[in-house]
Amino acid sequence: MVAIAKGRNGTLEILQWWTATRTARYLGISTPSTYRAIAFGRLRVVETPLGVLVDPTSVEEYARTRRPVRHKGEKVTVPA
Repeated sequence: MVAIAKGRNGTLEILQWWTATRTARYLGISTPSTYRAIAFGRLRVVETPLGVLVDPTSVEEYARTRRPVRHKGEKVTVPA
């Protein structure tokens, strides 16, 4: 899923990382919520001149460990 290739002069080229918008769509959250997760260190990113790119592996980890999203009007049931 993540490809990091050695570039010229020892630089790293990051391929197949996601934009914040794609990450938000995948997680079912807003783009500002994605940026909050980035700010709190819950998603690994690299900053580029055009914006941030999100490590898809960290998106998968975040999706597995975050609290479920509750939609407006949805009832919460507590297991007995």
